[in-house]
Amino acid sequence: MSMTVSRWLSVASPSGNAGTRGATGSNGRAAVMTALGDIVVAAAAFWICGRLGGAPFAPDDATAILRAVALLSGILLILGFYRVDLRRSYERFRLRALAVMLFVLAQLIAGPLVEDAFGTAARVIAAGVLFLIFGFWCEQWLMRGMAGADAEKPAAASRALAGGERPGSRSMPVYACIKRASDIALGLLMLIASAPVVALAALLIKRADPGPAFYAQTRIGAHGRAIAVLKLRTMYRDADARLQDLLESDPEARAEWNRFFKLRHDPRVLPRIGHILRRTSIDELPQLWNVIRGSMSLVGPRPFPAYHMQAFDQAFQQIRTSVPPGLTGLWQISERSEGDLHTQRLHDLSYIARRSLLFDLYILLATVPAVALGRGAR
Repeated sequence: MSMTVSRWLSVASPSGNAGTRGATGSNGRAAVMTALGDIVVAAAAFWICGRLGGAPFAPDDATAILRAVALLSGILLILGFYRVDLRRSYERFRLRALAVMLFVLAQLIAGPLVEDAFGTAARVIAAGVLFLIFGFWCEQWLMRGMAGADAEKPAAASRALAGGERPGSRSMPVYACIKRASDIALGLLMLIASAPVVALAALLIKRADPGPAFYAQTRIGAHGRAIAVLKLRTMYRDADARLQDLLESDPEARAEWNRFFKLRHDPRVLPRIGHILRRTSIDELPQLWNVIRGSMSLVGPRPFPAYHMQAFDQAFQQIRTSVPPGLTGLWQISERSEGDLHTQRLHDLSYIARRSLLFDLYILLATVPAVALGRGAR
């Protein structure tokens, strides 16, 4: 128990990142802006939950909402959440989640005894969850704009292979069971919610280039098995021939392809609709069916085609395929298409070595602003 508490609280210690001291002014402004944003988001979350039923955040009781905002802000301050040297995004998310848990616990312990105790408890928990989600998103947008906090840095995981560590080989039965249940439940809800968007995108694809709107691409899944990954078609039907012609005639494009396995100006992509779907990652939504079937997970290393996987060394391939591939992952929220093979390797090692339910939640939540901003998308 003490080890767990120490692990949670250890994120409040100075990170020791190079350049942090020099960026104190910028980070200080970001901390102040984040604090103000948290106050607004917390007040909104409490007001919304009060509108749904009343106590303990009754909309006509401004004092109760102010007390709750002060309590949550005080917990964050005590935990050191607004320290200017606390820069790493996942560390901040862990502290935010811990603060929400402590806030909910304090509200339930100190709250008045009311007839609708269950409803009151539900509203407190819902308010905490709303604050966690929207507060985190606001922080991500702010930090990206001010460049006061960097993306998740995977450098510590780069020693995993050198030290003989095989992070993917650990037995995690409880984590695996909960992760699979979450994949089915969330995957089904997301598939139903996204169905109208996918249907509209399919119609626009067929209008841009007659032919099937969906296709299945063979990629490498868990334990090295080939899986059929579903996607909306964003390229011309003769995409392979177009790519080959470009690589043979343009040395710079070939060098870019060999480094990223992506092209900034890709002649295969359908005009307008293809670029929109790829930039917003809507073309990946059919893979929710892969998640429900079990060949993929919501979070994990992205499944690569065989030619991409073979660019890595054999030892890393074994580690990477020791876990199910994901619809989104650490690489997607940090670099997307901007990362080269070395960066991809570090991010995947970092995720596999540190994976947990909270880390998965962090990646899922961070995917939304990453996709909305379209950073690094090709």
